Amino acid sequence: MGRHRSGGYRSRTSEGQRDPALERYLDATHIIEKEISFRALHPSISRWFFVRRTLRARAAYRYLYGYLSEIVQRRQTRGGGDGQSNDVLDMLIAASGPECADPLSRKDIVEEMMSLVLGGTDAMAYTVTQALLLLGDRPEIQRDARCLIENGDGSGEK
Repeated sequence: MGRHRSGGYRSRTSEGQRDPALERYLDATHIIEKEISFRALHPSISRWFFVRRTLRARAAYRYLYGYLSEIVQRRQTRGGGDGQSNDVLDMLIAASGPECADPLSRKDIVEEMMSLVLGGTDAMAYTVTQALLLLGDRPEIQRDARCLIENGDGSGEK
């Protein structure tokens, strides 16, 4: 599927079978990660020129949001947040209980889970790596950046 997985090893079950749901989930996070990095390296106007890419990222986001929403709903239905488990999702569900002064809505919980999932994809590390690769390919920009850092004014004169 995507280049983000080495031979698909992360999308296999313990029996070595491919897990299509996990593959789709990983693909969605990968698409969103690439879009975050793309937008960080390109001006905001570029998303208007790359409509297909933007639509693909939106579809991936909607898929991931729906997937996590289903998980939250199942966990709430089975009584998550009852103190029996101590994972992050159960803690968020516990914070949505009636005894809380300002309980979290299901939407709040899903958005928090989205932040955790997408925050763990190293989109910024990818962005910085791409920026450094671009600097390595363009010595004149590298020189200008070095002058800007050393002088603080970007004039290139010491």
